[in-house]
Amino acid sequence: MISRDETLAMVGLAIHLANVDLDLDTQEKRLLHFICRKIELTNEEIEKIKKQAISLSNLVDTVQSPDSRQLLVSLLALMAVTDHVLQDNEVSFIQKILQYFEMSPTDSPYLDEQGKPIEEALLRDRGQILMDIIGHHVDPDEAPEG
Repeated sequence: MISRDETLAMVGLAIHLANVDLDLDTQEKRLLHFICRKIELTNEEIEKIKKQAISLSNLVDTVQSPDSRQLLVSLLALMAVTDHVLQDNEVSFIQKILQYFEMSPTDSPYLDEQGKPIEEALLRDRGQILMDIIGHHVDPDEAPEG
């Protein structure tokens, strides 16, 4: 089971990834809003994420369990392909997260050997990834399309 703090940290890191190319795309916004709405993010939690986001290492360190780390990598990969434009700095951020966790790209079914997200697999499984983050069933028709 993923803790609430881990979920909040994942959201904060997803927000960072979405902004890393200095262009928050409409699809990225829709995905972030969907997640925040479904996890019923409170104003207090939004402030907590903002405070923790000052230091990315604080957010990353909050994600402790192997399952949570795997899910974080999946979420970041999904966020990176959601706008159908994979930016080098998005890939670089994912690779840094992998390094920090001492994970290999091949530990994730959603990354190739170089750590680049595999768009087809991510879009196919986005409902399951979102369900794992949100903690309950996500109707595939309700999940924002990438």
